[in-house]
Amino acid sequence: MHRATLVVFLLSTILLATATLLGIAQANPYGVVVPTETSPPADVNLDVTVQSPVENATYANGTVPVCFNVTLNVPPKKSASLFMAFYRGDWMQAKKWCPFMTESNVWVTSHFLKFNFDITNVPAGRHSLDITPTAQGTYAENGKPYTFQLNKTVTINFWVQPQTTSPSASFPTADPTALASTQTPIQTPLNNEPLALVLYQQTLIAVASMLIIAAVASVALVYTKKRKPKTA
Repeated sequence: MHRATLVVFLLSTILLATATLLGIAQANPYGVVVPTETSPPADVNLDVTVQSPVENATYANGTVPVCFNVTLNVPPKKSASLFMAFYRGDWMQAKKWCPFMTESNVWVTSHFLKFNFDITNVPAGRHSLDITPTAQGTYAENGKPYTFQLNKTVTINFWVQPQTTSPSASFPTADPTALASTQTPIQTPLNNEPLALVLYQQTLIAVASMLIIAAVASVALVYTKKRKPKTA
Protein backbone atom coordinates (compact mmCIF):
# COMPACT_ATOMS: atom_id res chain seq x y z
CA MET A 1 0.00 0.00 0.00
CA HIS A 2 2.89 2.36 0.76
CA ARG A 3 4.45 1.71 -2.63
CA ALA A 4 1.13 2.34 -4.39
CA THR A 5 0.75 5.68 -2.64
CA LEU A 6 4.32 6.62 -3.55
CA VAL A 7 3.51 5.86 -7.19
CA VAL A 8 0.45 8.13 -6.92
CA PHE A 9 2.68 10.91 -5.65
CA LEU A 10 5.13 10.47 -8.51
CA LEU A 11 2.37 10.39 -11.10
CA SER A 12 0.71 13.48 -9.65
CA THR A 13 4.01 15.36 -9.81
CA ILE A 14 4.56 14.25 -13.39
CA LEU A 15 1.03 15.26 -14.36
CA LEU A 16 1.46 18.65 -12.75
CA ALA A 17 4.72 19.21 -14.58
CA THR A 18 3.17 17.98 -17.83
CA ALA A 19 0.23 20.35 -17.48
CA THR A 20 2.60 23.26 -16.96
CA LEU A 21 4.68 22.27 -19.96
CA LEU A 22 1.60 21.86 -22.15
CA GLY A 23 0.50 25.34 -21.25
CA ILE A 24 3.89 26.68 -22.25
CA ALA A 25 3.87 24.59 -25.43
CA GLN A 26 0.59 26.15 -26.51
CA ALA A 27 2.12 29.57 -26.09
CA ASN A 28 5.34 28.44 -27.80
CA PRO A 29 4.49 26.29 -30.90
CA TYR A 30 8.17 25.87 -31.83
CA GLY A 31 8.92 23.47 -28.98
CA VAL A 32 8.95 22.81 -25.25
CA VAL A 33 11.51 24.45 -23.01
CA VAL A 34 13.06 22.23 -20.32
CA PRO A 35 12.07 23.55 -16.85
CA THR A 36 14.79 25.29 -14.89
CA GLU A 37 15.39 24.03 -11.39
CA THR A 38 15.17 26.88 -8.91
CA SER A 39 14.73 27.53 -5.22
CA PRO A 40 11.25 27.17 -3.70
CA PRO A 41 9.02 30.23 -4.06
CA ALA A 42 8.34 32.21 -0.89
CA ASP A 43 4.60 31.60 -1.12
CA VAL A 44 4.99 27.77 -1.06
CA ASN A 45 5.67 26.35 2.40
CA LEU A 46 5.31 23.28 4.62
CA ASP A 47 3.59 23.18 8.00
CA VAL A 48 4.66 20.31 10.30
CA THR A 49 2.63 19.57 13.43
CA VAL A 50 4.27 17.03 15.75
CA GLN A 51 2.13 15.36 18.42
CA SER A 52 4.81 12.86 19.46
CA PRO A 53 7.49 12.72 20.65
CA VAL A 54 6.82 15.58 23.01
CA GLU A 55 9.64 18.04 23.65
CA ASN A 56 11.72 16.94 26.69
CA ALA A 57 9.33 14.07 27.45
CA THR A 58 10.61 10.75 28.83
CA TYR A 59 9.88 7.38 27.23
CA ALA A 60 10.47 3.86 28.50
CA ASN A 61 11.37 0.44 27.10
CA GLY A 62 13.41 1.94 24.25
CA THR A 63 10.25 2.73 22.23
CA VAL A 64 9.34 6.24 21.06
CA PRO A 65 5.97 6.84 19.34
CA VAL A 66 6.10 9.22 16.36
CA CYS A 67 2.96 11.04 15.22
CA PHE A 68 2.86 14.16 13.04
CA ASN A 69 0.94 15.85 10.22
CA VAL A 70 2.31 17.68 7.18
CA THR A 71 0.40 20.34 5.25
CA LEU A 72 1.62 21.82 1.96
CA ASN A 73 0.46 25.38 1.29
CA VAL A 74 0.46 26.25 -2.44
CA PRO A 75 -1.01 29.37 -4.15
CA PRO A 76 -3.45 28.83 -7.05
CA LYS A 77 -0.98 29.70 -9.83
CA LYS A 78 1.61 27.13 -8.71
CA SER A 79 1.51 23.33 -8.66
CA ALA A 80 3.14 21.19 -5.95
CA SER A 81 2.62 17.97 -4.04
CA LEU A 82 4.04 16.26 -0.98
CA PHE A 83 6.62 13.63 -1.83
CA MET A 84 7.69 11.78 1.33
CA ALA A 85 9.14 12.31 4.80
CA PHE A 86 12.29 11.08 6.53
CA TYR A 87 13.41 10.79 10.14
CA ARG A 88 16.81 10.45 11.74
CA GLY A 89 17.80 10.21 15.41
CA ASP A 90 21.17 11.21 16.77
CA TRP A 91 21.84 7.51 17.50
CA MET A 92 21.17 6.47 13.88
CA GLN A 93 23.74 6.12 11.10
CA ALA A 94 21.36 7.14 8.29
CA LYS A 95 17.91 8.60 7.79
CA LYS A 96 14.87 6.39 7.23
CA TRP A 97 11.61 6.81 5.37
CA CYS A 98 8.52 7.56 7.44
CA PRO A 99 5.59 5.21 6.72
CA PHE A 100 2.48 7.34 6.35
CA MET A 101 -1.05 6.38 7.26
CA THR A 102 -2.93 4.91 4.29
CA GLU A 103 -6.24 6.36 5.44
CA SER A 104 -4.99 9.82 4.45
CA ASN A 105 -6.91 11.19 1.50
CA VAL A 106 -3.87 11.16 -0.77
CA TRP A 107 -5.83 10.23 -3.91
CA VAL A 108 -7.89 13.43 -3.71
CA THR A 109 -5.24 15.86 -2.51
CA SER A 110 -1.46 15.60 -2.15
CA HIS A 111 -1.26 18.61 0.21
CA PHE A 112 -1.82 16.75 3.51
CA LEU A 113 -0.33 13.59 5.01
CA LYS A 114 -0.50 11.89 8.43
CA PHE A 115 2.25 9.80 9.98
CA ASN A 116 1.97 7.46 12.96
CA PHE A 117 4.58 4.79 13.79
CA ASP A 118 6.99 3.66 16.52
CA ILE A 119 10.76 3.84 16.70
CA THR A 120 12.15 0.90 18.68
CA ASN A 121 15.51 -0.02 20.22
CA VAL A 122 16.32 3.58 21.12
CA PRO A 123 19.26 3.63 23.57
CA ALA A 124 18.86 5.20 27.00
CA GLY A 125 19.73 8.84 27.48
CA ARG A 126 18.88 12.22 25.97
CA HIS A 127 18.25 12.24 22.21
CA SER A 128 17.14 14.45 19.35
CA LEU A 129 14.97 13.39 16.42
CA ASP A 130 14.88 15.19 13.05
CA ILE A 131 11.70 14.94 10.97
CA THR A 132 12.01 16.15 7.38
CA PRO A 133 9.03 16.14 4.97
CA THR A 134 9.68 16.93 1.30
CA ALA A 135 7.63 18.29 -1.61
CA GLN A 136 8.08 18.93 -5.34
CA GLY A 137 6.43 21.51 -7.58
CA THR A 138 6.43 23.47 -10.83
CA TYR A 139 5.30 26.89 -12.00
CA ALA A 140 5.67 29.22 -14.97
CA GLU A 141 6.79 32.82 -14.92
CA ASN A 142 7.09 35.13 -17.94
CA GLY A 143 6.55 32.16 -20.22
CA LYS A 144 9.38 30.09 -18.69
CA PRO A 145 8.85 26.85 -16.71
CA TYR A 146 10.49 26.30 -13.35
CA THR A 147 10.70 23.28 -11.05
CA PHE A 148 11.61 23.20 -7.38
CA GLN A 149 11.98 20.94 -4.36
CA LEU A 150 10.95 21.91 -0.86
CA ASN A 151 11.79 20.39 2.53
CA LYS A 152 11.53 21.38 6.16
CA THR A 153 13.23 19.85 9.20
CA VAL A 154 11.74 19.85 12.69
CA THR A 155 13.87 18.71 15.65
CA ILE A 156 12.44 17.29 18.88
CA ASN A 157 14.44 16.48 22.01
CA PHE A 158 13.42 13.76 24.46
CA TRP A 159 14.70 11.26 27.01
CA VAL A 160 14.67 7.45 27.10
CA GLN A 161 14.81 5.65 30.42
CA PRO A 162 17.22 2.74 30.91
CA GLN A 163 15.49 -0.60 30.57
CA THR A 164 15.09 -2.31 33.92
CA THR A 165 14.29 -5.92 34.69
CA SER A 166 12.32 -6.89 37.80
CA PRO A 167 14.33 -9.01 40.27
CA SER A 168 13.31 -12.63 40.42
CA ALA A 169 13.51 -14.76 43.58
CA SER A 170 15.80 -17.76 43.34
CA PHE A 171 15.80 -20.78 45.64
CA PRO A 172 18.62 -23.34 46.04
CA THR A 173 17.83 -26.68 44.48
CA ALA A 174 18.47 -29.92 46.32
CA ASP A 175 21.27 -32.13 45.07
CA PRO A 176 19.85 -35.63 44.60
CA THR A 177 23.30 -37.17 45.13
CA ALA A 178 23.89 -35.30 48.37
CA LEU A 179 20.38 -36.07 49.53
CA ALA A 180 20.88 -39.78 48.94
CA SER A 181 24.19 -39.74 50.81
CA THR A 182 22.68 -38.09 53.89
CA GLN A 183 19.67 -40.37 54.22
CA THR A 184 19.88 -43.24 56.76
CA PRO A 185 18.62 -46.52 55.33
CA ILE A 186 15.85 -48.31 57.19
CA GLN A 187 17.24 -51.27 59.11
CA THR A 188 15.43 -54.48 58.22
CA PRO A 189 16.35 -58.13 58.78
CA LEU A 190 17.11 -58.37 55.06
CA ASN A 191 19.73 -55.66 54.94
CA ASN A 192 21.04 -55.87 58.54
CA GLU A 193 23.18 -58.99 59.15
CA PRO A 194 23.59 -58.62 62.96
CA LEU A 195 19.86 -58.29 63.45
CA ALA A 196 19.16 -61.28 61.20
CA LEU A 197 21.70 -63.36 63.10
CA VAL A 198 20.12 -62.52 66.46
CA LEU A 199 16.66 -63.45 65.16
CA TYR A 200 18.04 -66.71 63.78
CA GLN A 201 19.71 -67.60 67.09
CA GLN A 202 16.58 -66.76 69.06
CA THR A 203 14.54 -69.01 66.75
CA LEU A 204 16.96 -71.93 67.31
CA ILE A 205 16.86 -71.46 71.06
CA ALA A 206 13.05 -71.46 71.05
CA VAL A 207 12.92 -74.65 68.95
CA ALA A 208 15.51 -76.34 71.15
CA SER A 209 13.62 -75.38 74.29
CA MET A 210 10.42 -76.86 72.90
CA LEU A 211 12.23 -80.11 72.02
CA ILE A 212 13.76 -80.33 75.51
CA ILE A 213 10.38 -79.73 77.16
CA ALA A 214 8.80 -82.41 74.94
CA ALA A 215 11.59 -84.90 75.77
CA VAL A 216 11.32 -84.28 79.53
CA ALA A 217 7.57 -84.72 79.35
CA SER A 218 7.96 -88.03 77.50
CA VAL A 219 10.48 -89.38 80.03
CA ALA A 220 8.28 -88.38 82.96
CA LEU A 221 5.27 -90.13 81.39
CA VAL A 222 7.21 -93.38 80.89
CA TYR A 223 8.61 -93.29 84.39
CA THR A 224 5.14 -92.76 85.89
CA LYS A 225 3.74 -95.77 84.07
CA LYS A 226 6.49 -98.07 85.35
CA ARG A 227 5.96 -97.10 88.99
CA LYS A 228 2.23 -97.61 88.87
CA PRO A 229 1.31 -100.59 91.32
CA LYS A 230 -0.27 -103.74 89.95
CA THR A 231 -3.83 -104.60 91.10
CA ALA A 232 -4.86 -108.09 92.26
